[in-house]
Amino acid sequence: MIVDPSWLPPLGIAIPLAGACVLLALAKFVPRLVVDTVAMVTAVAGVVAMAFLVVATDSGRVVTWVGGWTPKEGTSVGIVLAADQIGAVSPCWPVG
Repeated sequence: MIVDPSWLPPLGIAIPLAGACVLLALAKFVPRLVVDTVAMVTAVAGVVAMAFLVVATDSGRVVTWVGGWTPKEGTSVGIVLAADQIGAVSPCWPVG
């Protein structure tokens, strides 16, 4: 079974954003250990999603047109997410 990898690039945006929203909602109501656990799970999920994207880019660039706005007659309106191997690995590099 072959799965379309075009759903992977939006995960690089959605996972950290969703994790940040959960942390913002829970931070004042739950213990620090829960906040740290949610942050760690979010980070691991993001790295796993980008690892899948690195594997998917072995055969070439992965392109996603957000919202399904595909090009018509050579013109595209909307947001295009394109990932190659370097772009898929770069969010996983340590910073600092």
